[in-house]
Amino acid sequence: MEKSLHIDYLKIENYFTDAELTDIFHELDQLNRPGILDLPEETGSSVEEDGTIRKANSGLFFNNVYKHPKYSSIMTHVRKMFDGPTSTYANMSLWNMGILQTTASSTLLSYYENSDHYKPHVDASVITVLHWLWKEPRRFEGGDLTLLDTGEKIPLTNNTMLMFPSNCWHEVSPVIMEEQYRNQGLGRYCITTFLYTVAYPSAEFESFMKENANY
Repeated sequence: MEKSLHIDYLKIENYFTDAELTDIFHELDQLNRPGILDLPEETGSSVEEDGTIRKANSGLFFNNVYKHPKYSSIMTHVRKMFDGPTSTYANMSLWNMGILQTTASSTLLSYYENSDHYKPHVDASVITVLHWLWKEPRRFEGGDLTLLDTGEKIPLTNNTMLMFPSNCWHEVSPVIMEEQYRNQGLGRYCITTFLYTVAYPSAEFESFMKENANY
């Protein structure tokens, strides 16, 4: 008997408030200046068997920029996931309960412009949390996410949070952008938080959790 595969994911649209979006885009404008975002091979890309990286975009890990998450508006607002969404996700199915055992996290900013993409891959974490953002009006096409284990294409919507198991194969379709809109910060932003389970959290993580007891 064939068994149908189902992935319970949580998608919340209109996720950030207007005030939070103002803070976030102010910081994104500062980070997306020439020479700041890293090349794809510098941000932990999944690779093919021959070592070829599977993504084409630019980005950075926030822990490489900020000594402490509290210094970043983005990191502060992203942590609202612990005020309800994580519990909602955990209660969706037995398989989702693993999110309650995570004890550490890292957050990656990815920026996509013309022809940027991410080929099929899985993430080296327990839970992946995506935050999709761009400046309106939308000046690009593509950039949709597909969960390859089920074949489900999740349309890209602005100001949206998506939470799913990291071991699910997924890909980002190529972004298409006319030349007149390039290099102006008008592309696809994705703020990804990876949730992990580690035996001994770092001193920095324990300090942050004491100040932000949301687990």
